[in-house]
Amino acid sequence: VETYFGDMEQGAFEVRTPVLEVKKQSLVKKKSIEQMHVAIGYPAPLRGSVTLDVASAINGVLGGSMSARLFQEVREKRGLAYSVYSYVSAYEYASQHIIYAGVNPAQLNEAYEAINGVIAKLKADGVTAEEFERSRQQMKSSMLFSNENSNSQMLLYGKHMLYYDTVFNFEEKLDKINSMTLDEAREVLSAMFDERQKAIALVGNTKTALPL
Repeated sequence: VETYFGDMEQGAFEVRTPVLEVKKQSLVKKKSIEQMHVAIGYPAPLRGSVTLDVASAINGVLGGSMSARLFQEVREKRGLAYSVYSYVSAYEYASQHIIYAGVNPAQLNEAYEAINGVIAKLKADGVTAEEFERSRQQMKSSMLFSNENSNSQMLLYGKHMLYYDTVFNFEEKLDKINSMTLDEAREVLSAMFDERQKAIALVGNTKTALPL
């Protein structure tokens, strides 16, 4: 570092707080491709939030695996999507919970309605004890398996140091996952999937956006 950058003038680190505007909107990008690619976004807990792990467990129930509700209902049962899943992307100032689906253009509206139905049912009925426990076990097994790979370890520990300026504690993280409760999941779920802050992006051979 000293060899290549030692002559550079040092300056103070500029701390910037971005101003983010959350909009309820539906966007479409016309592209001559065979599939329709749909992404539905909702706000999610910020990086470092005490509720982020619980939100991740809820995501596991919704669309984090082949046993999740989206895959079972939209793909397996109704055959409306080539691929359908969800994930949480957590950042310092803005986080997002994304539901993605790749669908046949002829089944776009039906698939969109089915996805909305799965989300509505999850909000209305809540997470079952069996679903919550399965998702929690999946979170732990994913951590354990990734810990066996040196590249995954370096990425995990490096990101944690950059984000929090502390060394990642594997056992502490497992303890946090184990301490999550079903009541916490139901409480966090009540604040998720806010339709007032819903956003949709559609890419495909159309100029018509999906309705909010």
